[in-house]
Amino acid sequence: MKPLLLVYACIAVVLLAGVWAGFIKVGSRSSSRAHELQDKWSVTILFILMFANVLGQDLFPVVNRGTWHISYPNSLVIAALSLGVLSSLVYLKVLHMWKREKKEVRALFCYSLFLFPIFASGAIISLNGLLDSTITKTYSAKILSKSKSSSGGSTTYKLRLTDWSHLTSAVEIVVEPNFYRAHNESDAVNVSVSNGAFGWERVRNIH
Repeated sequence: MKPLLLVYACIAVVLLAGVWAGFIKVGSRSSSRAHELQDKWSVTILFILMFANVLGQDLFPVVNRGTWHISYPNSLVIAALSLGVLSSLVYLKVLHMWKREKKEVRALFCYSLFLFPIFASGAIISLNGLLDSTITKTYSAKILSKSKSSSGGSTTYKLRLTDWSHLTSAVEIVVEPNFYRAHNESDAVNVSVSNGAFGWERVRNIH
């Protein structure tokens, strides 16, 4: 686990403690006790999903053969969007059951349409890795290019490799910073992968 994730986890715990202790107010000032409790649980679940999303992507990286300029396979993105929208519709039903004001319902539903697909991608990646019982195979590949991107104080390091399955011209995987710095373009590497519980090939090791 990256040290930055532990920092985020500690910050999240402190913030949640503040919410439940009443030092940090969530929701409107005129909220009833029942609505305050609903908001506290909503924020708690939100933090858990956010952390699980980041942790899952860090521990169970998937092989990207997608054509879109993102870090996930196209089919995984479609699955995450579908699950996210479905979850948002269920959340909308729950908000109506809680008898929240129409203005709050609209705002929270819009937030969920943005956030839930992101959380769904992390959940899918995590389950794809956690439930994976397929055989691990090791292949040789050559580094075609290197890239890195920074977001929220964290840097993601990626390698573009020749595709060992010959399904595409290249695949992209996320690697640790030390491995990224120690290797250059045209270097040969060995990649250990398994098929994943849902069929999205994931990287178990690279050396």
